[in-house]
Amino acid sequence: MKAKIAPDGLWTGNDYTGESGSSDEFTISNGQATFSQETKARQVTAATMRQPVAGEDIYELANVALVNNVFPEGAWDYLFPNRVESYDYDSFLGAVARYPSFCGETGLDDLTLEETCMRELATILAHMIFETGGYRDKPATSAGYFDADTFFAGLTQDAACV
Repeated sequence: MKAKIAPDGLWTGNDYTGESGSSDEFTISNGQATFSQETKARQVTAATMRQPVAGEDIYELANVALVNNVFPEGAWDYLFPNRVESYDYDSFLGAVARYPSFCGETGLDDLTLEETCMRELATILAHMIFETGGYRDKPATSAGYFDADTFFAGLTQDAACV
């Protein structure tokens, strides 16, 4: 399976072949990586950002439609009532559209795509609260977790979180 790294990029003209028989065997030839295992190719390409297409309806993209289904705008408004105005739902979905693998694949045998998406959303929302610093100066609960007030306080910080 091939994964495009970059045309005329760092590896162009610098071909490489990994050790034969290794679990992460790959070759790079003229900027193109070829992996012996599909999972390795997926690990490289999953974080690839796609460029927006002029006039494109992002709601037609499979991963955006799924996020909109499992985490609708009403839930966004409920969770982020005091957010900075520029952090609106459409901007969030625009960011989702840039990463097709976000809520767009599952490698877990026991989870559906929707369940995997809900986990990904929970992960990114937890990361957003952590990065905004809304947890600071508040004690954790006895279980070591931060309470809902701490979570909501983090959503009002004027900091980049998406």
